[in-house]
Amino acid sequence: MPSRAAFCRASRSTSCVELAGHVHGLPAEEAGWPDHPLNPYFARLCARRGYKITIIAVAHRLCRIIFAILRHQSDFDVAKLGVERGPFEHKIVRAYRLKASSQ
Repeated sequence: MPSRAAFCRASRSTSCVELAGHVHGLPAEEAGWPDHPLNPYFARLCARRGYKITIIAVAHRLCRIIFAILRHQSDFDVAKLGVERGPFEHKIVRAYRLKASSQ
């Protein structure tokens, strides 16, 4: 794996931090898509906190999910995210929604 400095020189970017932010933010931005399993979390948090903070929070959640997968040596399971799949309509069609809490 190339070092960060080599990666930045190869990218011809003026700012390595700016480039790293773009590369690492892409998976988190995909949570904004209606058919992404983290979309309900993204939409709820984005309404409360704003887009930029939501991107960081979703990236952090993805890191925690990846760490748990590696720690338990298991496969990714959408059911563990607390979402359910289906064509749900609420002004727009979404592929996932939060499960109703059973208390």
